[in-house]
Amino acid sequence: MAATLTDWETDVISFGKETARTGDGFNLIDAVCQETGCGADEAFERAMVMWDRMMTLFLRLRDRLTAELPQLAGYVAGLGQYIRGVLDWSLATDRYVYLDGLGGTRAFTPGGWRDTPRDTSTDPLPIPSIAWWWRYDPTAAAVSPAWQRLLTGHPIGLSTAAAHIAPPGR
Repeated sequence: MAATLTDWETDVISFGKETARTGDGFNLIDAVCQETGCGADEAFERAMVMWDRMMTLFLRLRDRLTAELPQLAGYVAGLGQYIRGVLDWSLATDRYVYLDGLGGTRAFTPGGWRDTPRDTSTDPLPIPSIAWWWRYDPTAAAVSPAWQRLLTGHPIGLSTAAAHIAPPGR
């Protein structure tokens, strides 16, 4: 989940550069456009909704796992720092910020930080290869009785709400 979050972060940030340089269609924004038939602006918003929903799942599962298995708190905190570190690095490095990867014309200008996610649903994303992640979330509407029985008393997932991952060193 952490790797997918960072991949999606860099895809959003590098979309302008990739479009200008190759236009090969190998980007999350391109995939959303192709899958839904929408334009790039709407695909950006849809991608951010997807990212927010996955990030809030990560936070809920993080809290659940650290409560149930405190010995994993350091590992899970490291995953959060990894997610935040990639985001900070992507927003600061010339590789992602500029069209030529060196300087000059900006390919991406961040719009600022939000205090709340764009989407507060606990439903799984409609992507079969990752939808199963939501089975470990006790707040998800789509947890089947069979999964609930499996998870009861079984510390598998991570878990919680609108907590923020702090930047490294803060």
